[in-house]
Amino acid sequence: MKTLKPNFKTYPQFNRTFAISKQSAEHCKSDFPDCYHFKKLQAKECIELAERLQMGLSLLVELRNHGVTLSAEQNKQYKAFRNGARYLIQQFQGLAEHIENVEKGNYTPVVVEWWKSTSKGENDLNQNTVEQSKNEM
Repeated sequence: MKTLKPNFKTYPQFNRTFAISKQSAEHCKSDFPDCYHFKKLQAKECIELAERLQMGLSLLVELRNHGVTLSAEQNKQYKAFRNGARYLIQQFQGLAEHIENVEKGNYTPVVVEWWKSTSKGENDLNQNTVEQSKNEM
């Protein structure tokens, strides 16, 4: 029997972006508590976006369940949208939950590790460009 493996796509830059947003909420609460209301607003926006994505997914599922037949290409597009929407829903909900937990003081600090340059042996803050070291040339 063939094992089905879902074709999940990872988005490392967006994972990092959401982690940085979580870390930002922690720093905001400790360093700028008078401005934390902006993070609470961000949490509300995250919840709203997650709900809107969920409504879109529910609508598509309902259409499919009511006899709308999709072509192979449309089915492929549906699955791609579904997986992307689920990813974003999870990220938005996670960020909103983290902001709420930071507010309560009940959270695990987020650690965002910089990419380590193996050739330089140090943190490389410019991750978008890769320079070859003299040893690699």
